[in-house]
Amino acid sequence: MDILALGALGAYSTYKSYKSKNGGKFYSAPETKKHYDNISVEFETYSKLAEALIEEMDAIATTDSYQGQDADGVKQLMSTTEPETLRMILDLHEAIEQYFADVIDAFARDVDSSPEAFLSFDMLDLIKQDFWDMLNDYNTEAKIAKEKIEEYSNKYSVKYNHTITIPDFSPGKDAFIALCGEEDGDGADDYLSKCQKMLVDFDEAMATHLADLNLMDLVDAINQKLVTSVTERYPDSGLEQYVGNIDKFEKEYNYAKQFFTGDDAVDCQIINILLTYGHDLSSFDDVSWEEMSTDRRKAYTRITEVDIEYMDGHYSNEECIEQEARVKTVLWVVMNDGDTDEDLIFNSDRISFMKDNMTSEVSKRYITTLGTAKLSEHPEFMIEFSGSYALDITVEQAGVNFTFTSDENNYYEEIYVSPSYNRAKNYISYCEDKNPGCFNHQIGLLMHEDPNMDEEAAKTKLATMYVGALNSTDDEFMSNLFMADSTYENVFNVDPEKLSVNVQSIVGNQMVMLASDDYAYGNYKELTNFINAGINAEVEIDGVYYPATDYYLDFLAVSSGIAADTLETEAWSVNLNDENIDSFGRKVEIAQHVELLMLVCASYLNGDSQFESIDLSECAFRQGDDITIIYSKESGKDETKLNMNEAFGASATNVKTAKRLDELKEEKNKAESELYLTTAYEFASIFIPDIPEKYEKAKKVYDGITTLAGLATGLRAIDDEYIKKMEEGEDDYVTFYSYMYSKKGGVGYNVMTFEAIKLIRQWEEQGIGALYSDENGVVCVEDVEKIQNAYEDIVGSDEFEGCKMSDIKKVCNTMIYGTNSGKEIETYDSINDIPIDLLVKFFLALDSKVDDVQDVETILDDILDPASN
Repeated sequence: MDILALGALGAYSTYKSYKSKNGGKFYSAPETKKHYDNISVEFETYSKLAEALIEEMDAIATTDSYQGQDADGVKQLMSTTEPETLRMILDLHEAIEQYFADVIDAFARDVDSSPEAFLSFDMLDLIKQDFWDMLNDYNTEAKIAKEKIEEYSNKYSVKYNHTITIPDFSPGKDAFIALCGEEDGDGADDYLSKCQKMLVDFDEAMATHLADLNLMDLVDAINQKLVTSVTERYPDSGLEQYVGNIDKFEKEYNYAKQFFTGDDAVDCQIINILLTYGHDLSSFDDVSWEEMSTDRRKAYTRITEVDIEYMDGHYSNEECIEQEARVKTVLWVVMNDGDTDEDLIFNSDRISFMKDNMTSEVSKRYITTLGTAKLSEHPEFMIEFSGSYALDITVEQAGVNFTFTSDENNYYEEIYVSPSYNRAKNYISYCEDKNPGCFNHQIGLLMHEDPNMDEEAAKTKLATMYVGALNSTDDEFMSNLFMADSTYENVFNVDPEKLSVNVQSIVGNQMVMLASDDYAYGNYKELTNFINAGINAEVEIDGVYYPATDYYLDFLAVSSGIAADTLETEAWSVNLNDENIDSFGRKVEIAQHVELLMLVCASYLNGDSQFESIDLSECAFRQGDDITIIYSKESGKDETKLNMNEAFGASATNVKTAKRLDELKEEKNKAESELYLTTAYEFASIFIPDIPEKYEKAKKVYDGITTLAGLATGLRAIDDEYIKKMEEGEDDYVTFYSYMYSKKGGVGYNVMTFEAIKLIRQWEEQGIGALYSDENGVVCVEDVEKIQNAYEDIVGSDEFEGCKMSDIKKVCNTMIYGTNSGKEIETYDSINDIPIDLLVKFFLALDSKVDDVQDVETILDDILDPASN
């Protein structure tokens, strides 16, 4: 606190120029009193708290329950320095309040007694100027009048023998001068100058009075006591060099306090580090981590902890300049040396020390991510740098990115820290503050997809998706998408090879939402824009833009496949009696057709042509729809129309071979395994709750059913020739619960429809009667009874030769009565648990022992092969 600070509390003006026209003295009685009253209230509150604190400190200083060397030091502090300092501050407050009272009394006595008084030196100057202007006008007019009268007097007095009296204009002039003085006069005696002088005299008198009170001695005494207390508490911190410069001392001490731990030894090191190497540690030249004392390592850890927490709460690098500089310096210190045997960028022991000495879960999360960064996963990163290098930190995305770059060695490696939910949610708010409504389109789409979702819930879902960003490219793409309009322009202008499976999951879900019947309203314009934006995306590499059509065609194909499989997975556990089950089934159908659409696009070839765009005007994502593919070639643009049902058939001439589909399927399987069967569980649950358990169950079914070792084989392979081919490993046959868009020897697109899934679930639970039900669920009792009545014949069939009777009954019970029949019978947990050889034998036995019922394979063909209907 200094004289200017005290002056700001007092009545006299901080304007010091007596004659300044732009900064003269002023005084407002009501504002001054209001200001003083507010400060007095705060002083009173401070006084009450101080007295209570003094009592508490006295209790500590006199207690016998706290003993020891440390206790003596604390007691000494509590009994002397702390209460004495508080008393001195209270005395200072009392002196200031007395000064306030003196100011108000003096103004009322010497200047103006009105409680509403307001005087301004500048305003009085302006008033004087106005009166000077009027005085000049008066003098000019008086002179003109006087000269005219004298002219008339000289001209007509003799003629008319009458003296014309010339008026005396001086009284008017004197009245003006008495009010405002003359413009070139000394301004000592006029009324307005006297008013100004009263204000100045009052101001100077109060300044003299303030000096006489000697408040600065009190302030100096308090400052000195505090300085002594701080330097004794933190010896050798470096603050002692500023004992004679209280402003610098206070500035440095207060800056360091933001990092204090409460441990004096560590806090002393914090002060020393910041004083020695600068607030941004730009002059860093400390010893190695191992050579540092434990307290000094803790000091660096604490500085990093506070800075990371600060960075996590901000989204502008300009606001984090010092924080980033300090964090980068410390990270270089804890990095592994060139001769390390660890496959880690940062030394595991140093990172562990930092985590163990942090209390902030936010900062621990960052340090953990950095500490697990492997050298083998960052092949361009080098421990020993042969040239210039830099570590940059970017906080301007949802997540925070740590980037290592070297111009000389031309490498770039990033360690990306995914945002926490809170940071992601705050990032959305930050973006909306800068650009109101920037998320409106995506929020509207999410709310349309789920009518029960409000705007806040939609933002929550966006934040949860942001949490799934695994790198800065994911982060950038998500922002591009979430803040896009219906054109989706520039959404895909990122490197598709860097996008994670989490983004593919989002993109697949986006396409399904855009293809929904009540959103697209039959024109699919926005979905077309979305797909075409990907097809026509360009990626910048070293300042040059390259088309990314082939990459994004594959990307979109895999993304759509993930979405379709995700919904198929959900179909295995969805409540089949839900009132919205038909809508869900339609959603599954749309998702599967979107996947088929993208597989057609990704597999399309036409000589030297370049895929350019698609037209969905004749598509409704149902069986038999057509799409138009537009491509460019040297001769110009051209187009071709494809029927999605036939796109993979023998009649399709413009598609790649089965190898292409196998490659895409392999990519999809790899992506799904990463998405659903790894640590990405939490992200996958955005689209399906409890996805891990559901996916594992569905995957178990698929592994059995969609391969030749599955149930499909049992239905299709009921002749020795087929079984022989199966045993020889031939894999070009369609499998159960799937259909082929062409059964004429072309490449097949296998997918499990919702009707197929529903059927297998009903069959599994209710028994074979589910196959013999019409669309209204009415069972053909006659056929079912024939099968059930043949139970003993089926069990005794020669087809089961060599099988244990318990296994035979178990498979027959499962296939005929289901797993939830209510009967006291033993069954498998699911159809897929039945050994394939036993299942094949069951169907052979069923076929040989039951006549005059509709063939099971025919029933399944009708339901599982929509293309044949």
